[in-house]
Amino acid sequence: MNNMTKKELRAAFKAARADMNEQERAARSREICTQILQSPLYADACCILLYAATGEEIDLSAVAEDARARGKTVAYPRCLDKAGHMAFFVVDTPARLIEGSFGILEPSEDCLPWQPSADALCIVPALAVDAFGNRIGYGKGYYDRFLAEFEGVSACAVYHCGMADTLPMQDHDCSVGYIVTPKGLFAAAEIQTVGAKAEQTLIDDASYATELGELDATDEYEPAADGYDPDEEYEPEDQNADAGEDLREKRFLYKLKRIPVLGKLPFDPVLLLILGNFALLLISRLLDVLLLDRDNEYLAVVLLQILIFMIPGYLFLRYRGKSYTKRLRLRAPAFDHVLLIVGAAGTLITGCFLLSVLMGNLSAGQSFVLYDTFTSHQDGTTMGVAYLVLAYAILPAVCEEVIFRGILCAEFEGRGVACAIAVSSVLFSMLHFNLLAMPVYLFAGVILVLVLYATRSVFCAVIVHFLYNLFCLFGQSGFADFYVTQSATTLFLILMIAALLLSLAVFFGESSRLYRSYAKDGASDAYRPATKPTAAMVAKSTALAFASPAAILCIVLYLIVCILR
Repeated sequence: MNNMTKKELRAAFKAARADMNEQERAARSREICTQILQSPLYADACCILLYAATGEEIDLSAVAEDARARGKTVAYPRCLDKAGHMAFFVVDTPARLIEGSFGILEPSEDCLPWQPSADALCIVPALAVDAFGNRIGYGKGYYDRFLAEFEGVSACAVYHCGMADTLPMQDHDCSVGYIVTPKGLFAAAEIQTVGAKAEQTLIDDASYATELGELDATDEYEPAADGYDPDEEYEPEDQNADAGEDLREKRFLYKLKRIPVLGKLPFDPVLLLILGNFALLLISRLLDVLLLDRDNEYLAVVLLQILIFMIPGYLFLRYRGKSYTKRLRLRAPAFDHVLLIVGAAGTLITGCFLLSVLMGNLSAGQSFVLYDTFTSHQDGTTMGVAYLVLAYAILPAVCEEVIFRGILCAEFEGRGVACAIAVSSVLFSMLHFNLLAMPVYLFAGVILVLVLYATRSVFCAVIVHFLYNLFCLFGQSGFADFYVTQSATTLFLILMIAALLLSLAVFFGESSRLYRSYAKDGASDAYRPATKPTAAMVAKSTALAFASPAAILCIVLYLIVCILR
């Protein structure tokens, strides 16, 4: 075996791996994932660098899912060119892995570049590895180039048939520090001294020849369809000095957004968008006195919503990339969504009204107030009503749903749908800067995000939100006057509770029907984690989201405004 070339070895080890049946490969993959998850290397790492398995490679998706649930950063490589340059990008949900170079799944364009750090664990793919951590890869040197500058811990995951005593190495080849097999995780330099258990994972020259038989040096490793030959060795010289220049610029800009004083707190760029919405909304309050009771009030409110939501939202979408909008569920409502929308709107109207009664927020003659700042007025004319509906019902519904349901849920659902619901609903309730009414807005946020997931359309949530805003504009004051001034409040509340229960029955019944249809049609739910997270994992993911520096600033702003008002 020592006289074989790397090309011959590559073909031989590939043939040995191909001899494993699918069930055996799946079982060995699970065992290797278990060894990684139970290792101190994994426990100590804040970031896990993985690869997307193809064909007969070891499937590490269980490691990725566990790492995300524990709040660790998970990153995957993307080939920058065919000269051996690659870089890792953060992938917070499997939906962000798309087919890229050589047919391999890679991070999509909207993924942020991974920031190199010494607290990372990189699991390196290989066809074979020897007792000293030397590996046989696919010939292009992507990982050799990366490992040459990598400061973290590297480990190679291989099946039993991928272990060898020694492998031929060149000066530019980089070895790994650890080896993971179904039997355990071993330090490369110590693997020959850990006893019989480790010896069982090694293949000596004699057993290797017995298992693989005679090798024909003329056998060729079949090249890929795009002409890329995995056996074509790369040159150690730098073939493209400018490769990765864009990546370095992105990393620099990304670092500018971090807050070094707060250490390793998680960083979620989307929360900068929410912080911007909060700050711009508070600045708009300075214009409150100038805008109310003026002829241009409607126009001013429209312009403010464009400045507060639309422009920052547009800039965020540009920052994320062209493909990001596909994740926002910008699908038109379907005919079979009608009953669900009616049930959700009824639930929102009756539920919020009853919560307002419970919180003591109702008073006779009250008007609808947008963001607890801009009070609605109408002059009774047709155009006045149209302007009122546009400024106080349509625009708020569109702006808030796209950002708080579309974007926020797309960002956090990879950590569990429950985490996305919690983050979206809490931040939505805080947007209105009213501590006493927070339960009302929190309830509204939960119902709206459930509409999003039940219909898989953000526009359905927009419609429900719009219907609720119409009720607030034209119906809530009448309901409030009746409740406050009439004596038959008990009967009124009983009727409202009955209406709430009926609306809930319709809403959840239709949601259940839609989910059954999704299961029957095999609809994709790639946004969900591969394994159902436990309550503890969801709680930790949610807590980490709110530990982001931008989220902390949002909370501080909210508390300051609520205390000082």
